[in-house]
Amino acid sequence: QFAYEQYLTHYQYVFWFDARNPEQLEKHYSQTVQSLLTIHYRKEYENDDFNDWLQQNTNCLIIFVHVENYDQIEKYLPTSQADVIITTQNPEKLPNYPRILIEKFTPEEACHYVNNRLNILGERDDIDTQVQLENLAKAFHYHPRALSRACRYIIRNKLSIPHFFQLYFHTPQPKAIEDILKLTPQTPISLTD
Repeated sequence: QFAYEQYLTHYQYVFWFDARNPEQLEKHYSQTVQSLLTIHYRKEYENDDFNDWLQQNTNCLIIFVHVENYDQIEKYLPTSQADVIITTQNPEKLPNYPRILIEKFTPEEACHYVNNRLNILGERDDIDTQVQLENLAKAFHYHPRALSRACRYIIRNKLSIPHFFQLYFHTPQPKAIEDILKLTPQTPISLTD
C-alpha cells in the first residue's frame, strides 16, 4: 500500500498482484494482462505479449505482495524493462535482491498514520482522541505493519479505539488480533525490488 501510494504518480502504469493464493494470482494476472492487451492491441493474450508491451511502455511498476517464496512469482516476473517491488515476510526465501527494511514510525508519524487510516481527529479534535491515537501507536511499538493491521481490524469491525483495547486486553483474543500480535518490533519486514 505504501509503495503504491508513494509511486503512483511516478509511473504511468502500476500493477498490483497478491501472491497469497496461487490460483487467485494466476487468475488476477491473466485477467489484468488480457484486459490491458485487449485495450491496447485489440487481440487475445499470448505469453510474450505482455513483455512486448512492457518493452514499449517502460514507465511501469509491478508490485507482488505477500510473497512466501520466489517460485510463487517467478513465471510472472517481466523479462523486459519494468520496476518490480516484492513484499515478503520471508526475505531469505527470495534471491539476493536489494532490500529495503521498513523501520518503525516515530511517535508523531505513527499517530499521523493511524489518524489518516481511522479518520477520527477531523471529527473530534480533542485531547482524549489524541491520547487514544498515541496509545494505539505505542501499544504496537510504532511498527507500520502492526498498526496497519490494527487499523484494518478496527475499520472492518467498526470499533472505536477504546473498544479495540477492551477486546485486545480483556477477552480471549480473536484470530485477527492474534495475527496482529505476531508482529513484534523485531519482526523483519522487507520490500524487495
